[in-house]
Formats: sequence, structure tokens, C-alpha cells
Amino acid sequence: IVPPIYEKASRYRQVIQPIWAAAAASIGRASRLIIFGYSFPETDVAVRSLFRRNVHSNPKLEEVAVIDTDPFVAAKVSALLGRKPIRYCSSIPAFANMKW
Repeated sequence: IVPPIYEKASRYRQVIQPIWAAAAASIGRASRLIIFGYSFPETDVAVRSLFRRNVHSNPKLEEVAVIDTDPFVAAKVSALLGRKPIRYCSSIPAFANMKW
């Protein structure tokens, strides 16, 4: 668990850096992303930046799904993604029934 604080690097560099590098590489290679239950809080600047940078540099990314009970989360993800479309699902059953 990494708390949503502004500057993570100074406190967590040794622990988080390999995990974030793997996350960035995975986002950069993905053709589909599924975001489940993470709300991209405004205070978590580092994760928002990592996500935005790697999504925008990935030409293969075609689909992004957001699973969350709050539709505002999908709106935040949409704002981070820019022109890339997203699919919003309010529950796991809704996601399971979604046609890709």
C-alpha cells in the first residue's frame, strides 16, 4: 500500500521504484487497461503522472475500462486519457457482461 502523498520518491524510492518501473512498462505495452477500484485522487500526483505519461506514449492502447461504483472516477480517468475512449462499469457483473 502506497499512500496518496505528493512526493513518494524521497520516502519510498528503493521499494517503489522497481514496482513503478514495471507498472510503467506494462502500461506502455498494454492494448487494454482495466482500472478497478482506484479513484486517482488529486493528491496522488505521482501516480496520475505515471499513468498519463505511459498511456499517452502507448500507440497500441485501444481499450480502457473503469470498474467503480462512482461514475465520477470514470470522468477523472477520461480527463487523464484525453482523446482515448473509456468504458465505464459500475460493478463486476456489469464488466463481466460487457462486450469487448
